[in-house]
Amino acid sequence: MPRVPWRSADIQPSATDRERGYDVNTLGLKYAWNINERSRLSLQYLFTDNEVDFARPFLNRHTVNAREKDILTLKYDLTLNDNVDLFVKAYQHNWDTRYTRIYNTLNASGQVDGGTRTLNNKDFWGYEDYGVNAMTKLNFGGSFEYVLGIDHQSFSGEDDVYRIGSTKEHVTAPFFQIRSTAELLENTTFALGVRNNQASNMDDSTVWNLTGKHAFSESLYFQGNVGTSFRLPDAEALFVNEYYDEDSDGVPDGGFFTIGNPNLEPEKSENINLAIGGTLGTVTYELTYFSRDITNYIDSYVPLVIGSVEGESFINTDDEVNMDGYELLATIALNAQWSTNLSHTRTEAQFNGSGPQLTSIPKSETKLRLDYRSTARPLGFSLSSDFVGDINGRRGVKRGDYVVTDLSAFYNAGREGEHQFVLRLENVFDEVYATRIDRGTVDVTGAGYNFANLGMERTLHLAYTYRF
Repeated sequence: MPRVPWRSADIQPSATDRERGYDVNTLGLKYAWNINERSRLSLQYLFTDNEVDFARPFLNRHTVNAREKDILTLKYDLTLNDNVDLFVKAYQHNWDTRYTRIYNTLNASGQVDGGTRTLNNKDFWGYEDYGVNAMTKLNFGGSFEYVLGIDHQSFSGEDDVYRIGSTKEHVTAPFFQIRSTAELLENTTFALGVRNNQASNMDDSTVWNLTGKHAFSESLYFQGNVGTSFRLPDAEALFVNEYYDEDSDGVPDGGFFTIGNPNLEPEKSENINLAIGGTLGTVTYELTYFSRDITNYIDSYVPLVIGSVEGESFINTDDEVNMDGYELLATIALNAQWSTNLSHTRTEAQFNGSGPQLTSIPKSETKLRLDYRSTARPLGFSLSSDFVGDINGRRGVKRGDYVVTDLSAFYNAGREGEHQFVLRLENVFDEVYATRIDRGTVDVTGAGYNFANLGMERTLHLAYTYRF
């Protein structure tokens, strides 16, 4: 019996369907044709048909996403000569979902009365995304090589669930990069890249990135990265309209609501990363300091009240977000069969460099992994643990502070190792932890309350792969 995905205290009696599951079927095809030694054509197609529960711990009678998705990708690589390479990639991506949400109804005392309320009956939401990327790499044997290209994306979508009308967007982005070669400096490399994004419904934006690396020896190198970036608001933040007002009194019905903000602007940021690393005996290491300043930060889940009903929306905050911290990566080869990996990240993310940590960004996270690969037999195993620090969750609720451990093993069989069996035990110690904080309503009073969506319980996976 699977674990109910909420704590017992968060489940209201009105939630009669409490289990969460899914049925996913995927079909894929890959084909590559080496036309000659200088050109290659490859094709990939992936089709997914699935039905996914989206249960809630209050009022829920039946909620499901019935979804179909297909992705088609075509790539062509051509080496014209020793100085010129061409690359072209085209893709098409369709995503269609039919969403059903049926709630139980309550009587005046807040008890389930046997009736139902259909909020969504196979309502459509989906999008289509297609594009092409064409680029060339030029190397004339000097101190630099060059990359020039253009990227075009066109996407459209609509959502009857969030009541988002049909919208379309086109983005064309020319880009350029210059990279040094060993002819310039034997132990030093650098690259400068620039990209101009020309969107159909927003102002143009230009981002750039400069990276460099110098190796003093095998045991010590220094590298740095500075640049800018931007992030567009997503469709939910712009257009979501979870606002039910059946009696047209101007006050939302059904408890908590969410309304998007179509006037949101893209986030902009300036970034810097500095790192030292190298190899000392059997230890490979890298220590990185990073800093990022964000303006026009999209602050989600901003409190909003209509009448006496609580809700939320989105804004571009006037405050600057300052993020800085460090990351340590290390790999230790214990012997020919055993190795271990360590990563530790510490992040401070605050408005104007002070105050509480930003929502959903852990202050610290540490990952440990122990690997065994037999030199005599085609088998091995891995033991990994993820230590996640405190996280400020949505609506001021803390989560995090947990450890999840996974164990996996593989065995290859057959003359050429064409059969592979993988056994994985997820969440070995059955840790109970929250992955997300949401908002519900109490049956009797109708008041809002916060509830945690729980992570995966202890689960055993078995996979088989055959390689032709």
